[in-house]
Amino acid sequence: LHCGSMSESALALKNHLQSELGLKVWVCVEMPGGVDFRDEIVKSVKTCSVFLPLINTKWACSGECKDEYSLAKRLNLTSHERGKTKAGQSRLPAMMPIAFP
Repeated sequence: LHCGSMSESALALKNHLQSELGLKVWVCVEMPGGVDFRDEIVKSVKTCSVFLPLINTKWACSGECKDEYSLAKRLNLTSHERGKTKAGQSRLPAMMPIAFP
């Protein structure tokens, strides 16, 4: 999956997930200029079923990235209580961080 940059890898992963599995995938590097990226990211995290952050050193040093991860984690931990999932089901969003060199 390593394509030279994290953005290129994210887009390659998106293309694979869409073409091979038919999944709807949102990638933050595709946001058009002028969009309030914080609101768009929060909206996307709140509505996703799977959260796949690509993590590298720069990501780990970003307070905003840590906030996005914390939001996804809180949503996962409270999905039964919020009615997103039921007892006995996997909580959502499923979380799968991917380490990126």
